[in-house]
Amino acid sequence: MTVLAYVRLALKSIIKELPAFVIGFAIFPIFIGLSIGFAQKNMFSPKINEPLFTISVMDEDNSWESQELIAFLQSEQVSQILTVDVHGDADYVLSIPDGYGLSLVGAGEATIKVELSKDASRRLGNTLASIVEMFNTEFSRGLVREQKIAKLQEELQVTEVGERIRDNLTKITPTAALQTKIHRVKKSFTSTEYYSIKFLLFVFSMLLLAMINAEELEKKMGIADRVLSTPVTRIMLFNSSFLSGYIQILVCTFLYVGAYKVTGLSFSGSIPLLILIVLVQGLLVAIISLVLVTFFEKKVASLLVQVVLYFTLIFGGLVGPLDEWTGISIFRLLGKVKLDFLISEPYHNYVLDNSFGSVMGPLLLSFAVTVVLYGLAITAVKLGVGEKR
Repeated sequence: MTVLAYVRLALKSIIKELPAFVIGFAIFPIFIGLSIGFAQKNMFSPKINEPLFTISVMDEDNSWESQELIAFLQSEQVSQILTVDVHGDADYVLSIPDGYGLSLVGAGEATIKVELSKDASRRLGNTLASIVEMFNTEFSRGLVREQKIAKLQEELQVTEVGERIRDNLTKITPTAALQTKIHRVKKSFTSTEYYSIKFLLFVFSMLLLAMINAEELEKKMGIADRVLSTPVTRIMLFNSSFLSGYIQILVCTFLYVGAYKVTGLSFSGSIPLLILIVLVQGLLVAIISLVLVTFFEKKVASLLVQVVLYFTLIFGGLVGPLDEWTGISIFRLLGKVKLDFLISEPYHNYVLDNSFGSVMGPLLLSFAVTVVLYGLAITAVKLGVGEKR
């Protein structure tokens, strides 16, 4: 009955404050997302059916292998995202050094260089480098494999073996990894989609701070002590707080993602999949709040939340992807620290791929972390951690 009483109390509180929740978690985020998204929209690749960038190729090797690379870049699949410009007026210059062909079989080293024009995107430049690297890997494997076969079939004529090697290698097509890369580049974020995910951390941080303050207020008012004077145990009180906090988080998150979905600005994929993500991620946020109030004082817990929030918003992309606006290496390094990975990755994959498979891994990881944190917090409660604060 105590758990149900807490649930009823949480629902009554939410209903009473529903207008404030709608303004704070639906209307205000949309306004902020549109404002910042509009200001930064030029940093994001549009979702179009034409190639996203052009390249020119400087072939210093002029070998069969380098010609195969160029032919691969001009293939139908790769042409979805890039165009090879023979006139040299391109976003990127791909320089194939002398010795490239020999390097594919381990007979030397030769590194292909990608040079950016003044206004080119570093992110798309990295994509081009990844595509070339994927081709080199597949090409080398095929070449080595066919050479081994040739040694085992000495009865065949050398010319016949060489012709067969060429036939197999020229059939190289994008692997599953490359097809995923092409899909992800083509289905890039719009500015509003990008910021709808980034500001989720802000929403969850505000909820965490509110729950930390609420727990501290309950302790000062002696509410927990009065409840514990009844047959209610500390474990029951902990579970009740967890459930009521979870309900509040669900309501706020559904308001947030629902506002973006209804307006068509973001989260436009499968509704059941989005609901699943919200349900699982809500568990993680709820248990994080209780772990913080169990192990830390209010000031320390609040400081931890704020440090993670500010670090992630600044170095995690508040002003857009860092590689789009700065060449400072330390900023790019800090930008790779994903403190919000567990929170944002499921939504990130949902917006890009809208598939159960793409979000299953991050969701399972989030659920596993939730279970571990719950077990840790329950153990701490049983041992009386934090009772004297």
